[in-house]
Amino acid sequence: KPAAHLEGIIENQKLVWLSDINHAFLKDGMKLENSKLVVPSHSLYFIYSQVVFKGQGCNGSCSLSYSIYRFSNHYPVEKILLSSSKTACDGSVQHTKPWMQPIYQGAIFMLDEGDILLTEMYPMSDQDIETSDGNTYLGAFTL
Repeated sequence: KPAAHLEGIIENQKLVWLSDINHAFLKDGMKLENSKLVVPSHSLYFIYSQVVFKGQGCNGSCSLSYSIYRFSNHYPVEKILLSSSKTACDGSVQHTKPWMQPIYQGAIFMLDEGDILLTEMYPMSDQDIETSDGNTYLGAFTL
C-alpha cells in the first residue's frame, strides 16, 4: 500500500520535506518532487502533519498558521485540505521566555492519481520552526 512519512528541515527560510532522513520514507509509488508529495493512485488517504513553531518572548499575540493544499488536474487552482491557526502567546501576558506551539492536523481524503500535496505556513524564518528529530513531519497512507 502506498505510504509516506516525511521530515522537515529549513533551507533558505523555507520548510523542505525530505524522505531520506531519520524515520522518513516513501513506499509503493509515493513520490517527493520539489518538496511536494505526489500520490500514485486513486484511493482514500489519511493525511497527517505536524509543525512545531517556536519563538522567544511575547509582546502581544503572534498568529501562527499551517495549511495543507491539494493540487489536482481536475481543477485549476490549489485547494486547501487542512488548515489551522493559533496564537503563540496569550496576548495579555508579555514575557521574554522561549515558547513552542505545535499544530497537528489529520483527516481522510479521496485523492486521485498524480494529486500533489503541498504545505504553507506563517510566519516563516530560520528560527520559527522546530525541526529536530520527530517534531515537524508530513505523511499520508492509503486506507
